[in-house]
Amino acid sequence: MQTTLDLADALTAGNLVPDAHVATILRKHGVRRLCTTATDFRKFDFFEVIHPLRTVAASLVRSSR
Repeated sequence: MQTTLDLADALTAGNLVPDAHVATILRKHGVRRLCTTATDFRKFDFFEVIHPLRTVAASLVRSSR
């Protein structure tokens, strides 16, 4: 399993270090989906990132048909 430092080293961007830390904790606790507007989390391939506003908008479009 990758650690925070492994992920941070692999991504090599200073601003991603806190995200790598959060992503590592989420992975350790078995989180498979993350609902966030932060696009940086898409760089981590071990969980699905869901944009909450796009999900709501898609739901509204489907329900209006």
